[in-house]
Amino acid sequence: MIKVKHVVVLAVILGMFPFCGKNPVDPPDENGGEIAFRAGEALYVMDLSTGSTLKVTEPVWGNLRWSPDGERIAYEGPFDYYEAWQIYVVNVDGTDKRLVTLWDRKGHIEPHIDGGMKPVWSPDGDQIAFTRCINCELGGLNREIFIIDLDTTDGIKETRLTDNPYSDGASDWSPDGQKILFHSDYSLDSTFDHYGDWYTMNVDGTDKQRILPSDSTFGRNWARYSPDGQYIALIGGMSNNEIYIMNADGSDIKRITDNNISEKFVSWSPDGTRLTFIEGSLNSGGHIYIINIDGTGLQRITSGEAKYFTPEWRPKMEH
Repeated sequence: MIKVKHVVVLAVILGMFPFCGKNPVDPPDENGGEIAFRAGEALYVMDLSTGSTLKVTEPVWGNLRWSPDGERIAYEGPFDYYEAWQIYVVNVDGTDKRLVTLWDRKGHIEPHIDGGMKPVWSPDGDQIAFTRCINCELGGLNREIFIIDLDTTDGIKETRLTDNPYSDGASDWSPDGQKILFHSDYSLDSTFDHYGDWYTMNVDGTDKQRILPSDSTFGRNWARYSPDGQYIALIGGMSNNEIYIMNADGSDIKRITDNNISEKFVSWSPDGTRLTFIEGSLNSGGHIYIINIDGTGLQRITSGEAKYFTPEWRPKMEH
């Protein structure tokens, strides 16, 4: 059992989740850094060294991801009467919010009817890979992976990377820009795989390689490259999830947690020495934790109601 050290970062909660101003950290996190997260249907960023919390925008649903330069955040959200979730990009100060999942429908630029989810930035910040449920509004359940260019000067440029009878889901983009990490229910023998496998592929959709075979131990979500691209952290377990780290090729997998909390979502610190995640429910959320990659130093960094989602560490910004 790992002893949990409680670090109160968000001590003021008024109403649902309107965090206000500066919330004292006791004790301050000596390594600092910032983590974006969702609470309720709003997006926030908190400073680990001071406890300062900034509300960025709302409404926000599902997953979110920092741009490589740490200046923007991509996230899932609603659009008008559309049933499908859409992907947006916003500056960290809440300005310049824009819809990304667009299409040219008979000469009119509109939100795509099937939207998009699970945004993943390219290392250069020019593209976003994402997952789309094909014909979900008509009852479809097949998820495929796409890439869309953020520069729309010459129109909407979208590329479909996967096309098979079963679902695929984008999880990360390798730091060297060469590979997409994804999960698929499409087995190597072209049949449905109940547990699914973890794969990599080139950014043009070629050379799909299975790096982690089907196993009930490992789930469908939350696999992330380390900042240097050498490792992948992922969460496994069918009930009480645990965190694992393996080489980027799927070899030498090691379990780093062994506790009675159910880990969900995972994100690396910019220096690659720590991970952040939540424990709790996908529906109601949980508290945010930080842990060293060797399994030591487990800290809970939120207080109050356990209704936090998708913690994402802000990348190191170059000045």
